Amino acid sequence: MRKLLSLLILASVGSAMAANENWFSVGAGLDRVGDQNRVSGEFGLRAKDVADFGGVTLNTRINGNVYSVGNATAFNMNGDLLFNVYTDAVYGTRVYIGPRGSLTTVGGTTVGSAGLVSGIAFTTADQAFDYFIEGSYDRFFTGGGTNVWGLKTGGTYHVNAGLDVYGDVGVNVANTAAFGGGLGVRADLGNNVWFFTEANYGKLNQMYTGSGFGGKVGVTFKF
Repeated sequence: MRKLLSLLILASVGSAMAANENWFSVGAGLDRVGDQNRVSGEFGLRAKDVADFGGVTLNTRINGNVYSVGNATAFNMNGDLLFNVYTDAVYGTRVYIGPRGSLTTVGGTTVGSAGLVSGIAFTTADQAFDYFIEGSYDRFFTGGGTNVWGLKTGGTYHVNAGLDVYGDVGVNVANTAAFGGGLGVRADLGNNVWFFTEANYGKLNQMYTGSGFGGKVGVTFKF
């Protein structure tokens, strides 16, 4: 049960690119956790302003990943529905809040979670830097239930039209606090296809685990 719970907490929601873009990405990662290698594959989808409710817009974030540590393999699907209110037309400041949820399958066992995410995001006036601060709560429905609280911050610096540098740091707290972060580069390959590579510590996708150095590579399709 403890191994199952740790795998569930490792899989969660979120992703951040430039504030004004929709994208789909696929990638693969390798991390060293203790004396074992963790191999993972992932995809992500972000759609911005898919609906407008009189000035309140709706964004979606959907992620899927499969990962293994030792003999355990898990598959996770998760997503957010974010309701946004733009408060500053110059800097693109927006506040957002919305529900989140996930389903994780480990062997023949499937466990879900539900929660809430809220944050504030900014874009500088010259459009060179996007950054955000975000808090979250997840309730994992396994055993007697487990609460996981999260806090993260990060951003993307647009070096030029074809090169981004991005990163994030954060913490998730269940019974103990787990810190992590990542730093990556994204380069334009043309035709709205970007290559990315990222180095990280204590991170599986966007959840912070507090252990394991590693990285990932992949491609992002912007639309």
